[in-house]
Amino acid sequence: MQLYAMLDGDFNPPAFVQHRLIKEFAEHRGYTMGFYGVEDPRYRNGSPYLCAKLPHIMEHYRGVIFYSIFQLDGDALAMIKAVHQSGLTCLFALQGLEVQDLRPGNELYMLLSGLTSSRNRKSTLNFKGLAESN
Repeated sequence: MQLYAMLDGDFNPPAFVQHRLIKEFAEHRGYTMGFYGVEDPRYRNGSPYLCAKLPHIMEHYRGVIFYSIFQLDGDALAMIKAVHQSGLTCLFALQGLEVQDLRPGNELYMLLSGLTSSRNRKSTLNFKGLAESN
């Protein structure tokens, strides 16, 4: 089961470190990597870049893996829903999250519904705690 990786060129650490963490997390979850690359660093306003690629990604990959949830610099919930509606799983290597079930009312849904990177960059402990419970 291959994943499509979306790194952030504006994010620290550098791309090779992001690649390594993504690969290790994907393998730990039983996936292999089908594509690596530094993609458009901002996924805002409905993520036109990601949404335009989803039909191609669906044909060749099982899911999309991001380096960090904070790449989704706007409505993170909408981005994850777009990925799920395409039949793909959504993963975040830095936070150790594989989002398979995202329903109103669950803790992850509530956290994501208000997520913006400018406000919550330091809130990764919330996500790490959720990852440990999965």
